[in-house]
Order: sequence, then structure tokens, then C-alpha cells
Amino acid sequence: MTISIDVVKQFAPIAIFSQYEAYFPCSIDYLLGGKNCKLQVDGGPTINNPTQHDLYNYPQGSNHVIIDPSQYGGTLKTDPGETPLYYAVQEFGDGIEIDYIFLYAYQGAQTFWATAPYPFDPVTWTYGVHQGDLERIAVRLVPAAGGGYRILEVCYERHGDETWFPPGQVPMQNGRIAVYPAMYGHSSTNIQEQVTGNHKGCPVVDDGNYLALQVVSVLASVPTPPDALVWNPAEQSPLVQIGLNWNGEPVNDQVWAKYAGHLGQLQTNSLESANYWAGGNVSGAEWAYLKTINFFASPILKSLTVGEGPTGPGSRYWIHPGSGMMANNELLAVWASDNMGITSDALARVALDLTGSGTDVVLDFWSNNKKVDATIFGPDGQSGFKRTGGMASTAPPEGYNAIAWLEAGLRSGGKEQALQLYKGGHSHLGVIVYGPDGGQDLTVLQQHDDTGQGWGFVNFSVADLRGDGTDQVVQFWNNGNVAAIVWGASGDDWFANLNAGSTNLEEGPDALAWLVADLRGDGKQEIIQLWHNKKNDHVGAVVYGSGGSQLFAKLSHQDDLDEGYGAVAWCVADLNGDGRDEVIQIWNDNGKAFAIVYGTNGDNGLTRLWRGNLDQPVDFVTWQVADLDGDGREEIVQLRDNGGKLAAIVYGGAPGNSLVVQSTNDDLYEGPKAVNWGWLSGNFNARKVGEVVQFWDNGGSLGMIAYGTAEGAGVGSGATPPDTRLA
Repeated sequence: MTISIDVVKQFAPIAIFSQYEAYFPCSIDYLLGGKNCKLQVDGGPTINNPTQHDLYNYPQGSNHVIIDPSQYGGTLKTDPGETPLYYAVQEFGDGIEIDYIFLYAYQGAQTFWATAPYPFDPVTWTYGVHQGDLERIAVRLVPAAGGGYRILEVCYERHGDETWFPPGQVPMQNGRIAVYPAMYGHSSTNIQEQVTGNHKGCPVVDDGNYLALQVVSVLASVPTPPDALVWNPAEQSPLVQIGLNWNGEPVNDQVWAKYAGHLGQLQTNSLESANYWAGGNVSGAEWAYLKTINFFASPILKSLTVGEGPTGPGSRYWIHPGSGMMANNELLAVWASDNMGITSDALARVALDLTGSGTDVVLDFWSNNKKVDATIFGPDGQSGFKRTGGMASTAPPEGYNAIAWLEAGLRSGGKEQALQLYKGGHSHLGVIVYGPDGGQDLTVLQQHDDTGQGWGFVNFSVADLRGDGTDQVVQFWNNGNVAAIVWGASGDDWFANLNAGSTNLEEGPDALAWLVADLRGDGKQEIIQLWHNKKNDHVGAVVYGSGGSQLFAKLSHQDDLDEGYGAVAWCVADLNGDGRDEVIQIWNDNGKAFAIVYGTNGDNGLTRLWRGNLDQPVDFVTWQVADLDGDGREEIVQLRDNGGKLAAIVYGGAPGNSLVVQSTNDDLYEGPKAVNWGWLSGNFNARKVGEVVQFWDNGGSLGMIAYGTAEGAGVGSGATPPDTRLA
């Protein structure tokens, strides 16, 4: 199996350099050119006019290449046909990673934005300079439906700091990934997501503040000015592979891949002069101001006073072959859109299989002049969503008030409907059933303004009580004890009283949680009422479901499951993939997450299967359940706020009915905030794998982010992950 050069070219980036850039990419052989180039071997000889083979023979990390200043400008501007874009390829069990490497002979001085005594734009020589520079972007690919590959995420590396972005947050130009190297510093920048301001007509990234000096990375102006160099290496330049094999040896004639020493000397920098970004010396007053700032700020500017060339490819993780999983089954942002074309406020959002195809869509219900309107977001084939429909123009207008929004498959065939429950006529329950109009849009299938029963409730549960593929809605209400009404389809009626409930189930109405689970694996779902037994502060359970000839009955009552009642989350998941659901109680054990797994006791009740300390933080923004890799076993996803960054912990089943940590990701490169109705999980994009979706407010517009795993993103695509060698 091979990856062809065509694939490498397909995903190669376009680089848009600042119009003020003076130092451009070059080849390793050009970098080593010039009559004064030397290789200083730590504790060994100094080699004049070194070659790649000298770097191969002396690869130690403490060695330094002394670059001849005549090479600083690079070759791209004068001879793009002789300027390679280097790349490395890693193969994993769930995809491939292509790293595109930009090699420079020199990094110029630091760019600043001064805010006092008035704004100006200095470049301070020789602060920040060093010989050599090695920057990159990385593209992770997974097999695409119908063959080939698609982008899972893209990494922009800024001086060693990696930030990964999903499709939708990756800027494109002419169908290619766009990278904006910073002026002089060359850090690879995502202009769509990483820009923090605009000065002198240039987008900038704030890299820190020293008194009244703002350290900035300066990018090319937008729109791209005619004097900015735009490099499309897939069409203009050779693409040259570098890499090491499992034995640590180069995979081809690019033997410098083994070099782990520095591509540049070690030097001391100081404030010697300053000019504007566009050239020309700063004024006398500005120079005096910079010297004053330098006097006070020099202790904190010390990171700019020492310049040392970057270490070579041999020191980088991406130069080695890949192994195992690309992302270790971590949860990743696999798709994102900052603006879905509608506002972020919603009456409700539900995920359901509207057409019976096995693929979920998102229904976003919103108020249109106090009438219900809807937007349908369906799969885009790339782990994400696109607008696929809305409320049909022929649908009767309905009021927007609701006491609950549910999704249920009321009839056989796999299609699911959305239910709007509301306070109807005569203080009775009203219901509106929404479903497809036969095309791409949503319509009203039926409305009952008066169902003949009161609207009061302590819980609405949706369960397939019969196990025949049709759902029923159970309305639990407080009649002193808990009572129930069972609703479902009957004849032409989408929502009829099935006369299977009870006015007294001889249980209290209070609950810690109401859960729906198929405990026995027979296709029939049970409804579980977990309650606080105040006699011993333990958790008790009541299980309702079908039994014998009864569609709905109380199946069991347990006063004591022999565990405390406290919980930060109650989850239902088929952890083992055997068709039987488990109930998972997560509680706070002195700041750590502790879990208890319950399952069927063989007699319509619950029993404890396992308990243990998960040794993970217990705080959360949401808990979600999804089959992330499509293997039939569901995972529990804990999303949490990690200092303003969204973090994820994924738990899964293990031998002995235990729950274990499958992966952690401390930074999904997304924020933790979400709007109301802000989290959903479902099987989106027709691959029968689960994703978690976050909805957020982007200045009044709706943003969406889909999270999944690299393995799950490529499931069912029909493509085969490649080998790491070139065809």
C-alpha cells in the first residue's frame, strides 16, 4: 500500500507571505552553501562547507551549523522552481499525517506595535533574530467515502506551539489550505482563527506585551497586496520527502533528516537599531522611547536576546514513522463552522433520524414572530453539517410555547418525529407532531390542542416498551404518588392515549433521575426512577416497563442499591456491546470522578456490577454518550472547562464490567461555552458512529462544532489507510 505524490500535492498548502518579508524558504543544500558555512561539532572538529552527509555523520543535538549571511534571503522569491517544500508522512491505524515543512536560512528581527506615546510599528534589531528557521503545518487525513482522503484537522505550528483546527476553521484559497507565515518570524498562522487585531492594514497576532510594547506577528494584508509573494508549491516547486525509518535511518537521499543539531549558531542579541515594518528608520523621538522601554523591560525581553538556530528534523517527532492510532482515540474537533446562517437563540434543538436512513439530523426550532419555525442541519459527508431544509411553507403556523420537546419514533420504519408538548385547551396536554413533508423540509403531521388529559408532569420518558421499533411516551405525574399516562400511535392517530397507565403506581413522585435503558437486551426498554432513600442516604430504584400482557407496569422496587445517592451525572450506555444497557453513576470523591456501574439483576431490577475511582477531575460542562468508533460499544464523554479551554475525557467499558479512561485531551482548541440546548450527540454523517455537537453564540450567529475521533471519522468510508512510502 502506498501514498502517491498526487495525495501529497492535493493537500499541500498555499503560503501567503507578508508584503514586507525579506527572508524566504530555501533548500537544505542552499542553506549549507556560501563560502563561510561551517558545522561546529560539539567536542569535535569544525567542518568547512558541510554537506548533507556531514549532517548525517554528526547528527548530535549540541552541534551547530554556522550559516553564511549570503544565504539569508533564501531562494523562493528568485527561483521557486529550485525551492522545495519538504514533507514527512506518518501512517496510523486511523489515518495519515502529512507534515509540510518550511526551511529558512534566517529569521529576522522582532516586530512590535508600540502604543505610547503614540502608535507606531517598530522592528527592533537584533532582538529576536537567529540563523535558520524550521516551521510547519500538519494535515491529518482519514479515508473518505468513495475512496481517497479528506481532512480531519490541520495543525498550524508557531515556533513549536501547535494548534489544531477542524475543517470549517481552516482558511482555504483556491481550494488549498492557506498558511500566512509571519513577517520575519515565519510562524505558520491561521488567519481565520488566530488573528487578534489589525495595525497598519495588516492582520496581527498578539504574542505578548512588555510595558507599552506589544509583541506581534505581522501577516500579509487582506486582500493580498500585489507585492506580497504567494507560493503554491504543488504547482511551482518540487515536493521533497524527508523521513526516518524504524531503524532511525533516512528513507531516501535526504540524509539531513537524521540531523538533530541546530541549524544556526548561538548568538546574543540586543537593541541596536529600529525601523518601521515597511522600512525606513524610526524617528529620533521613537528611538529614544524604544531605548527607554528597553532599559526597563530588558529583564522580561530576555527571550529575545538569545538567538539559536532551530534543531533539525532528527529531533522532531514527525520525522519518525507513525504507529498505533493517530490521536490515541482522543476526542477531537473534527468539523466546525463559525456561522450556520441563523441566529443562535432557539426554542429547542433535537437530534433524530428524520427519514429512517440511520443517519441523524439536527432540528433547530426557533421563533418566527412567535410562531414555530425550523432549520434542518444534515450531514455534509465530512463529519459536519450543512443546511438541508427548514419548515415547509405549507406547514400550518404553530405557537412557540412548550413544556417539553421530545424526539420519538412513533411508528415502525425507523423514522423519528419531533414532539412539542404544551399547555393546551381546558388545562389539558396539547401536542404537535413534526415530521418530513415528503421532501427536504419539515411539516406538521398532527396537532391535538386537547388530548383529554392534564398537562402536569414530573417527567416525560420516551421508550420502546414493546420492543417492536415503535416508541411510546410515558407522562409521569404527581397524584400524591406517581401516576402515569402512556401515549403512542394508534391507527391514524400519531399521539393517542393507549390506556395503559395508572393513576397510582404506589411510588413517590420524587426522583434523582429518570432514565431509559434496555436492561435485558431484548429490545424492550425500561424506564428507571432513581430515588433518594432518606433512611440511609442510599439510592433506590423503581423499574417500569412491559410485563406479561401489560404494556406498562411497575416491574420492580428496590429500597437500597447499597450505594450513596450523590451524583454529578447519571448515564445510560451499552458499554460492552452486548445489547444490554448499563446505568452509570458518576459522583464526586474529593474532587475526583468515582463511578458505579449497574446492570440487570436478572429479575427486572438493578445490581451493582463494578465500582472504582476514575482518577480524573469531576468538573464538567456536559456528559454525553456516543459510540465514537462504530464498534457497537458506547463511550461516555466528559467535556469540561480547563481554564477557559474545552477539554475532554472519554470513558469506555472494560473486562469485569468496569469503566476505564480511554483517552484524555486537555485542549480541544475550542471554548467551553454553549448556548441553551447547546449539546447533542447522535449518529451523524451516515457512518453509524457517534459525534458530540456543540452549539455556541458567535455574536448572535449560530456556530457549530462536531467532536469525534480520528478512527470514527474514517469508519465505513470504503478507503484503505495507506503506507508511508511513496509510489
